[in-house]
Amino acid sequence: MEIVILTWLSQAFVYLWSLWYVQFITYHVLFNVSVALLTSIVSAQFRLARVIEFLYRKLLPYIGLLAITEAFGGAIGLAALTPVVILLIETRLAADLMENLKTLGVPIPDIIMKKLGIDTTEE
Repeated sequence: MEIVILTWLSQAFVYLWSLWYVQFITYHVLFNVSVALLTSIVSAQFRLARVIEFLYRKLLPYIGLLAITEAFGGAIGLAALTPVVILLIETRLAADLMENLKTLGVPIPDIIMKKLGIDTTEE
């Protein structure tokens, strides 16, 4: 029974990784982690636990949501749901990235920050 479950899990993982958007979102999350690391090092707030939390909080839920959407969206006639989920995930990742870049001092136009739902008022 355990071998069957492990085989199924490995096949599911291989299938998910074969999807271009799973790879794209994974690489986007890893890029965000790199920028967040740089931000935390520059601001002297680096903690390894925050990196692990970020991956756990961002990567796993996003890939899980995509897996559920991929598995059940087509089955219930909502295949168009996958691109919507991808757009929502990418928008959230872009907002995280813009916040980190702004923290590093990269000038981000206020209009982009507002479109991503990020507060542009100075603290």
